[in-house]
Amino acid sequence: MKKIVTLALVTTLVMTTGFSTAFADSWKHQGGYKLPPGLAKKGFVPPGIAKKFSDINDYKWAKDAIEKMVEEGVIKGVGDGMFAPKQAVTKLEAIVMALRVMGEEEEAVEYGLRIRSGERSLRIKDHLQEWAYGYVALAEEKGILDEADILYFKLNEPAKRHEVAKYIVRALGYEDEAQDRMDEELDFEDASFIPQGSVGYIYIADKEGIITGYEDGTFRPQNTVTRAEMAVMIDRLDDKFDDDDIDEDDLKEYEGTVENIDNGYDWIEIEVGRRDKKFDITKYTKIVFEDDVKGDIEDIEIGDEVEIKVNEDNEAVYIEVDRELYKEYEGRVEDIDNDYDWIEIEVGSRDKRFDITKDTEVVFEDDIKGDIEDIEIGDEIEIKVNDDNEALYIEVDREIYKEYEGTVENIDNGYDWIEIEVGRTDKRFDITNDTEVIFEDDIKGDIEDIEIGDEVEIRVNEDDEIEYIEVDRELESDIYEGFLIEVEDDEISVLVSRKIRSFDLDSDVEVEFKDKDGDLDDLMVGDEIKIIMDEENDEVEKIEVDRKYSSVGVNGKLINVYKNKRRIAIEEDDEIEIYDLESKVKVYINDRKADLSDLEKYDNLYLALDDDEVEEIRAYRIVILD
Repeated sequence: MKKIVTLALVTTLVMTTGFSTAFADSWKHQGGYKLPPGLAKKGFVPPGIAKKFSDINDYKWAKDAIEKMVEEGVIKGVGDGMFAPKQAVTKLEAIVMALRVMGEEEEAVEYGLRIRSGERSLRIKDHLQEWAYGYVALAEEKGILDEADILYFKLNEPAKRHEVAKYIVRALGYEDEAQDRMDEELDFEDASFIPQGSVGYIYIADKEGIITGYEDGTFRPQNTVTRAEMAVMIDRLDDKFDDDDIDEDDLKEYEGTVENIDNGYDWIEIEVGRRDKKFDITKYTKIVFEDDVKGDIEDIEIGDEVEIKVNEDNEAVYIEVDRELYKEYEGRVEDIDNDYDWIEIEVGSRDKRFDITKDTEVVFEDDIKGDIEDIEIGDEIEIKVNDDNEALYIEVDREIYKEYEGTVENIDNGYDWIEIEVGRTDKRFDITNDTEVIFEDDIKGDIEDIEIGDEVEIRVNEDDEIEYIEVDRELESDIYEGFLIEVEDDEISVLVSRKIRSFDLDSDVEVEFKDKDGDLDDLMVGDEIKIIMDEENDEVEKIEVDRKYSSVGVNGKLINVYKNKRRIAIEEDDEIEIYDLESKVKVYINDRKADLSDLEKYDNLYLALDDDEVEEIRAYRIVILD
């Protein structure tokens, strides 16, 4: 099965950008279509004789893959002993490739017949040869092409690397996995140039070893995919699918301890029971360690416990090693190189030094990513090291942000720093524009609201800058800002910092709009207001409304809407009042246009009246997010 899938996939490369009319015509058969020459019986080009191309000598990194694929009849040259390694692969070729990976060749041809006969429609036919109709239609149906692709799909344009990654990953059925990885921080030097919508696809393509980065650490997402690059990708796919043409029932399984390994890694010897057995190693032998981590034969050590699967030719097809590929150590950081080239930790009674590379990942508590510079001498860490003694992963057993609790001793007049007593020591920390201050009940405050003597908990970054201050008391303020929830009797309810708070109203409370004074009856549910407290009696003495005064209106809770009679009933001051509706009454919910049918019972409403008829209804539904 593997050969059919893989070799069918790569026939894309036979279709160069300059697809000839003669070649396309050769597909025609009695008014319909048959597969391209050589694909009709087995789904791939028959094995050919390896050709020597005069233009691939400078492509050492791709030469073996090109010659291998040509020898297997997978890829053809362009004539005159040329391969054209620099020639770009088009989007259409990439789509055809993806469909063949899925094994949809026959269905694509069938779709083409139905489109040609008028039984099916195709949204994009412009500049599309008839042989390709079925592939494009099926690609849309299978999700390889989405709506955006259809709208902007230019078939004969060269396919970019990030686009090919998307097509291949979708074809392989990894769409959900790719979507889950859209927020990944890719390790490529040019990761910032990768389109956000392609991040997950590139992550999967790289992880699967299908489309990887360049030696300089870049991915070059906007580069077109060349025939040479495609040959390498196909060669990798060929290896990837090797397991598919092996019948598991034909494999023998053995478990035992590794006794010996050939210096040239041509064979491995394991002790099975009381006997030693030797098995051949090939380039197709798959090595897997714990957690499905792929390895190489060089990673296996004498003494390892392994499970090995062998074919009828005594070749090891699969070796599973019963340990992690990477060594792990736990200990205390003793020293760090000034240039961060190495780190030394105490493991047991011995110091061990490990190399740091640009790929070393550093993680603190709560999976917060950090840098090697954030690690301090004395930190307790867990380190994962490869066979080259390079630290791959360092987990630090502390938060990257330090936290302190104490009493405020001093605050800078310019609010540049705050000093708190921690234990018996005074510590000073910098305040920035980003410093967040929170009082009890999650009420946001300002640094000016903190007083000497307050008990606080602060979080500080590595630069001694305060990220967060939590004050252990209520915020005592003369002014509160928020959104009006309700006015009832002598009390007003306001949504302040995600919490509904109620305040007593002074009997002579003032209501001030942007353009004139008003009274409590002029307020609307949902109004953005500022309330000013009287310090002596702790009552609201003034309400400032962040809008202009509007026409006559009433507040209440919705009881019912009588559409046929064009009336509305609301509860107003504990009484039910009914108002007539204008024929073109406007309805808004949370300031968005809506319809009468969208209103719900007990909605907080404001009715704007004109000649005793309701001309506008505004409903406010307060949603408090934790």
